Amino acid sequence: VTATGSDATTTGTATVTVFNPAAVTISVTPGIAQTLLTGKTVAFKATTNYGNATWSATAGSFSPTSTPGDNATPATFTAPATKGDVTVTAQSAGTAFQSVVVHVKSLDIDGVNGVDVRDLLALMSLYGKTDATSLAAGDLNGDGAINDNDLTLFLANF
Repeated sequence: VTATGSDATTTGTATVTVFNPAAVTISVTPGIAQTLLTGKTVAFKATTNYGNATWSATAGSFSPTSTPGDNATPATFTAPATKGDVTVTAQSAGTAFQSVVVHVKSLDIDGVNGVDVRDLLALMSLYGKTDATSLAAGDLNGDGAINDNDLTLFLANF
């Protein structure tokens, strides 16, 4: 853009950058649902073509809450102390965003008085079951089965 003064002796030049919100993109790695135990962490990275990525979650927390959009710096998500599904979102400096679900699981399998040996017994009673109710309680790693992997995860975090 060139501007000329009213007396035609003063001129100036400026560069104008046009922002097109529809052209802004962002992608999150890992971009698929994650399964975590309460209080545990997972690292996410973002790639965007416009500025930094700002991280947010419906529960739990991120550190840091903003990362460069070059997929090099991770943002660490810490799962909340209660089980349930959490939506984590990365948003570019523009309008683009991507969300991923984190399924937060608890070692309190029986839901009574925190984690104790009764939860281990409850997990063992669910071993091999595939119905949705059993999987919701005992599939601690989110692989669609209640098996040795879940037992190992329980014992490692007991």
